[in-house]
Amino acid sequence: MSDSTIWWVLCGLLVATELSTGTLYLLLLALGAALAAILGYFDASFSIQITAAALLSMISCGLLYQLRKNKTSTHAATHNSNNLDIGQIVQVEQWQFHDSTEVQYRGAQWQAKLADPSTSSNSPPTPGAYIITDIQGSFLILQACS
Repeated sequence: MSDSTIWWVLCGLLVATELSTGTLYLLLLALGAALAAILGYFDASFSIQITAAALLSMISCGLLYQLRKNKTSTHAATHNSNNLDIGQIVQVEQWQFHDSTEVQYRGAQWQAKLADPSTSSNSPPTPGAYIITDIQGSFLILQACS
């Protein structure tokens, strides 16, 4: 069996496995195997075939990873910027240990944290009006009103 045929079989197996997982990374590995199969058809040495397959697979997987990473961080930023709670004002009655508190907001008790706890390292934060600057999980992130 020629090198080209082996690469095409590997490519087919990777595509079939990809169809069952849906991760796209195996599809990119199959793309590298397809390039090696084409190089094998033109009688390139096995070391050139394997190097080309590895390089194409690594570069394409790296690009896909970066694309997904950027999309996730952009989605998180967009998610919080579209949140209607950000910018709302809440009343803090008292601060608890580690700059956390509970506030009444929209008819329910919410856990809240100070946005920049380093500003309160010299003195504890004071009760009063605070602005919601972010929401992290179930915590409201608060900043003092100026």
